[in-house]
Amino acid sequence: MHTTTRKHHRPTVSFEDVINEVFNFAQTVEKTAKNHLYDNRIKANVYEEEEKFVITAALPGISKKDVDIQLKEQELILTVNTPDQESETTDQHLWTEYNYSKAERSFRLSRAIDTQSIHAKMSNGVLTITLAKKPTFVPQTIAVK
Repeated sequence: MHTTTRKHHRPTVSFEDVINEVFNFAQTVEKTAKNHLYDNRIKANVYEEEEKFVITAALPGISKKDVDIQLKEQELILTVNTPDQESETTDQHLWTEYNYSKAERSFRLSRAIDTQSIHAKMSNGVLTITLAKKPTFVPQTIAVK
């Protein structure tokens, strides 16, 4: 009986190749995170009450002077525009998950909205926009006689 021994051949990989692979992976993770998890869109909730709609937007660390709300036709456009916050040091950032530059969000409004009665207020990093319904769209209870 003849016995054959196999030797596993491992390709030679240089230290530089390993380091490059690690950094390429890190760059891929960073790009994915920036593009999907930490995007620059304004996060908002919209809910309806009997006589109004309410939009709340999370704007932590943003001053109300940096918030602009425009109404163009039936579209409400919310823009946050802050000056770039440059670091006072010359250190190179290895990971950045937020920036305070420009972000925008728009909402297409229903014809049920009274565009003359839109109000906004900012409190503790939350912007609240109140959109009153036109009287013809407010549910009414009709008494049966």
